[in-house]
Amino acid sequence: MVVDYSLGGMIPEIKEKMKTEHFILSEAILDIRFEKKLTFDEATEILDIPRETYIKFEYGDNDIDINEYRDVLQKLQEYNSNEAITSNGGDIEDNLATETTDIFTDLVPGPNKKQHSYESSFNSQGED
Repeated sequence: MVVDYSLGGMIPEIKEKMKTEHFILSEAILDIRFEKKLTFDEATEILDIPRETYIKFEYGDNDIDINEYRDVLQKLQEYNSNEAITSNGGDIEDNLATETTDIFTDLVPGPNKKQHSYESSFNSQGED
């Protein structure tokens, strides 16, 4: 639950707004986005909705049907970040194996070794 550090709880109109189901669900949407470490744009991509629409969910807009709030919350709760890793058709083990191979290939000296930009700056420092 998001803690209210503002004076909103002391202003009657805002206090009433904070008690609405729209506002409560908007807090839950924010909580799940932060819990899953999703950016604003990642959330809109997962939900396949425009940024302008998604921001209304986070702000507790009363013009949106409460069932839409529930759908958004459910989709975010069901989202598994591993899906993003495997969306390229491979699985996690394949992706990790490829990354590990690339890392070790970079460490092996020889003609096929990749030279990173930071390495070339170190190599050229003593050549002047």
